[in-house]
Amino acid sequence: SVMTKLVPSPDWFVGLDSLDLCSQGVFIESVTTEAFPLDAGTDNGFTFTSPNWATQPRGEVFTMTSTFPAHPAGSFNYPHLARLPTLAVYSLTKLREYKLHGQLGTSHHTEPGLTLQDNYQATTVRTAESNPNRKLRYDVIDTPKVPNKDSQKLVPIL
Repeated sequence: SVMTKLVPSPDWFVGLDSLDLCSQGVFIESVTTEAFPLDAGTDNGFTFTSPNWATQPRGEVFTMTSTFPAHPAGSFNYPHLARLPTLAVYSLTKLREYKLHGQLGTSHHTEPGLTLQDNYQATTVRTAESNPNRKLRYDVIDTPKVPNKDSQKLVPIL
């Protein structure tokens, strides 16, 4: 899942949920999909610059369309359009894939290994420190970061 807030807005966002990243049991290389505006149901504002007006009780998240909500002052109210223009597009590209070979703590344990399929660039593998509470063993891949001029840095909101 991914979510991006629309700013300024009362409580609107775009996002993806439950996007299938596999096809026939294999991770897909890339996917591009349109994201539609959603209302979080926490604010009654109809326009991008509406003052805060909390929804009591909170409503459910819903998709905004050119005809819903049908308020004449609404920022997305374009009843003459069949659909809203594209507001957001998410493009996801697989950079690398890890495959687990074995499981720690089994009676027939053999040293697990890691296969790395990399679509990015050369990597350095370092084994994660041993942790008796961990059920699976994996390796951590250190990859030099090359910024993409078209990418935005995502900042988590805590």
